[in-house]
Amino acid sequence: MPPDFLNSREDAVLVWTLLMLGFAFFQDRRGIGSSLVAVVKAAFAPKLLLLFGLALLYSFGVVYAAWLGGLWHLPALKETVYWFIGTGVALVALAISPGASTRQLLRRVLRRILAATVVIEFVANLYAFPLSVELPLTFVLLVFVMLQAYGPDESDTPRARA
Repeated sequence: MPPDFLNSREDAVLVWTLLMLGFAFFQDRRGIGSSLVAVVKAAFAPKLLLLFGLALLYSFGVVYAAWLGGLWHLPALKETVYWFIGTGVALVALAISPGASTRQLLRRVLRRILAATVVIEFVANLYAFPLSVELPLTFVLLVFVMLQAYGPDESDTPRARA
């Protein structure tokens, strides 16, 4: 299995991610490969590298200052990385999005940060079941998340009513 610093929930997410990526590559090798190359090239554009690099440097400075003050400890490294990827990157991306007033942006950003922080803390700190239980639970959760992402864009499918 993957490294020991991952719990069984993270192992299950890693297994399903690798399976889905493998399936996608198997289905359309050229399309997925060219899309992946385009995304990596876009991520390494100088402007984005500077933007996210500065955000990473700022986050590192905050964590380092908290470490010096005794407020942050090394066992929290995994949660800190989750926070940066889940909340920090989303905050930076929303901060540079055009077309919103400062008040709307602040409300939207704070709502998203709060939601991401709650989810990250819940996933990171909740008891993880054995891998044999986490694999099917993670799959069900993944299906629900994919349906929420896909459902609103599917205009020819009638809506379910309660």
